[in-house]
Amino acid sequence: MSSSLIVQNGINKIFLMGLTSSALGGMEYHNLGNYAIMEPLVIYLKKNFPEAKIVTSIQMSAAFCEKFGVECKREKRFWTYGRETAVVTLKDICRLSIWVCFHYLFRMDCKFMLNKSSLLCEIHHADLVVDFSGDMFGDNSSYSRFLEACAELLFAKILEKPTVILAGSPGPFKKRWRRWLAKLVMNHMDLITNREPLSTELLKKMGVRDNKMFTTACPAFLFKPKSKDEVWSILQKENIISGNGQPLVGIILCGWNMPNSPYNKIPRNESELLPFVAVIKHLIERMNMRVLLMSHQNRTDEKNRLIRGNDHAIIDQIIRLLENEGYGNRLFTLKDCYDAATSKAIISCFDLLISGRIHGAIAGLSQCVPTVIIDYGHEPKAHKLKGFARLVGLEEYLCDPRDSEGMIQRIEKCWENKDQIHEHLREKIEKIKQRSQWNFELLKTVGERKKLIVSGVKI
Repeated sequence: MSSSLIVQNGINKIFLMGLTSSALGGMEYHNLGNYAIMEPLVIYLKKNFPEAKIVTSIQMSAAFCEKFGVECKREKRFWTYGRETAVVTLKDICRLSIWVCFHYLFRMDCKFMLNKSSLLCEIHHADLVVDFSGDMFGDNSSYSRFLEACAELLFAKILEKPTVILAGSPGPFKKRWRRWLAKLVMNHMDLITNREPLSTELLKKMGVRDNKMFTTACPAFLFKPKSKDEVWSILQKENIISGNGQPLVGIILCGWNMPNSPYNKIPRNESELLPFVAVIKHLIERMNMRVLLMSHQNRTDEKNRLIRGNDHAIIDQIIRLLENEGYGNRLFTLKDCYDAATSKAIISCFDLLISGRIHGAIAGLSQCVPTVIIDYGHEPKAHKLKGFARLVGLEEYLCDPRDSEGMIQRIEKCWENKDQIHEHLREKIEKIKQRSQWNFELLKTVGERKKLIVSGVKI
């Protein structure tokens, strides 16, 4: 491809990678928050770079790729992070070292060395490399997974590609060696956008230069739910729209809200569930509400059909405890599993939302539903929940899952102020959606720099 064509059309190929990649089905069907980010991320990349081909190592289905015009690379190293992947990465380091030697010493482009690796080949042919790792670039990752992310980002910079960490929540980095390596890598990026302000503060304190770092907002704020007409039969079947005038509160819980790790432990000890049991009793007895316990996470079977996941098991345990005490008449859960767009439409029907999954909370906040956010209960603690609460101006409604009285106080306050919160969100969310779109406008500035470099203009 000629330089003149690149200059004329801007970015012609984007390589989208990141630690959010999991086995096929995981990104798309399991954690609904992941899909709520991925769909608008691709839509707005296409909107802002209409001529660009998008290739990704994030494992999306063939149906998704066809619908949104994306090419997906299926190599196992893109979604596994163990010894086998480490060996492949070491081979890539050797290949890239040979390429560097010939490139800088003899001015020769040994493409055949790069073509032996699907990762290096895709980076080499990309005009822009975008890393989407969410909150996985930090202590949430195993050491092997973290090292793989650092390697991929450094590979892109060694190959002289404009490289961006987009809409993430990097960190925390409690271990010194992780802080050192993260700082090294991020200071070589052409652009870093953080989806909430706490990540920006954390990185600045760590020594990451802020001249190319911006606080934006998560693309999930741009994710569109299904319409009420599309899901009307589901709302009827699930008994969501018939409540005899009683307010409906939705509660989304996950393993991260539990006081003990690991996050995917099931069943839970009864003592771990008691704070949530106390909250639900209060909602029913004192606030006269109907309570819908729902999951924002599923699994898939061998035919890629949605089935109940770990969060459903926690919900079932809580419901059994409360049914044994006679609370079953105003407490229920969903009969079926639903995708992200349907789930967001269901959430729009709540009078109040209490969510321990941050993108479950965003599904409510982005639709102006008064929302209480439940923090994580065990390490590694994610600062993103506090960051998102601050972003929307509702930090006072973030609560500790181990403190039932504190949760009840914040829930009561949120309910008392529900009308003001609704109006606050109605004004705030439009501005946050603009900040979400800012991610892609900033990407275009990286593309402009790429055009100038190719055309020989100094910047």
